[in-house]
Amino acid sequence: MNKFLKNKTVLFKMGAVNLLITFFLYGCHDTKNIDNQTQNPEVIRTSSPYFGDVKLKIDTISFTVDNLSDGYTTSLQYINDGKPALSLYNKVAHSIDLYDFENGEMYDRIELKKDGPNGVGTTPVGISFLSPDSIVVTNKFDLFLINRQAQIIKKFRLNMDELGGYPDIILKTTQPIIRNGNKLVASVYPQKDVYKYSDLRNWRNFVEFDLLTGKMRSFGTLPEQMQERVLGFNYVDKSFLFNGKEMIISFFPCKDLYRIPYPINETLEKILIDDRNFVDVPEMENKRSKDFMTYTKHYLMNNSFDGIYYNGTHYLRINQKGISEEELNRRDWSKWKVLQIFDKEFNLLLEKDLKSKYGNYMMTTPFEDSFLMAIGRKSEDEMTFVKISIQQ
Repeated sequence: MNKFLKNKTVLFKMGAVNLLITFFLYGCHDTKNIDNQTQNPEVIRTSSPYFGDVKLKIDTISFTVDNLSDGYTTSLQYINDGKPALSLYNKVAHSIDLYDFENGEMYDRIELKKDGPNGVGTTPVGISFLSPDSIVVTNKFDLFLINRQAQIIKKFRLNMDELGGYPDIILKTTQPIIRNGNKLVASVYPQKDVYKYSDLRNWRNFVEFDLLTGKMRSFGTLPEQMQERVLGFNYVDKSFLFNGKEMIISFFPCKDLYRIPYPINETLEKILIDDRNFVDVPEMENKRSKDFMTYTKHYLMNNSFDGIYYNGTHYLRINQKGISEEELNRRDWSKWKVLQIFDKEFNLLLEKDLKSKYGNYMMTTPFEDSFLMAIGRKSEDEMTFVKISIQQ
């Protein structure tokens, strides 16, 4: 075990996933308390016919941070930088920070330029390593390819009529960059009206950037039920990944998953999920209201399917259950987390209500054969994650 894992390894059956709440809330200060909770693990009951004897192994991992790190980012990535490393965008230092998995220490800080010939703006949306010396940075409708010295090698400014002019390029852990030879695929949020059925039917989710020719093209429609329902701003979104042969997409209002066999073709295909505990999100009652509280209430009080990740053997999906009217009124607006794990064929192996609003699905990343999920900072100089490993 690496030195910085703090000797906090736990092995337990699925029913003990409630243990994750301890990680989310308290960061596991008390190792004895962890051991006590795993003495009598229960076996989870699930409607899936594929459920077997599956176990989770949980480690806590801490990284040492300095006073220029706030410990929060939506651009988080496990990379091979000559050694296993964690990359994240640090908005305080306006930098890309790299952490060593062997000792938990930061070993490199790539300082980004705000303006000038190598300027990427003041608030980049996302960061993604293609290789140790090739990094994608996005900022609103601009996409930059930079090197390790933060020098711009290539720049795209996205302006396409079918996307409503200047759409937002979205790059974060739930919406990564896909590389296909000399082409990059990024998620976009078009400048269109989510209250117009005609705009929803012509929605595009992705843009392909050709690094050689500089050409750009959009593709990827919404599922049919999203084209025919007014759901509000929060729901016309998705999480996705590339598993090596196809794109797997979790649209926020849809119980089922979807695939695009990119680059062979770009047709959206449904993956049926056998789960009786969740349903698709219904259309807004007031389909014409653009009032903030109206569409926010619709999102907060219904399910959402917000995060999908793949570690090479299993898919981790993080769903969120809607809150109550009472929680809405007292502005307790964090939604309840539900963890799902699927095998390669999308058979449901686990579905566990964490009975918690904590745990950051936006700061989750595949790590070797596991997943890392941020749980916050135990102190001013530590950033802490749980490492979730699946064993059968």
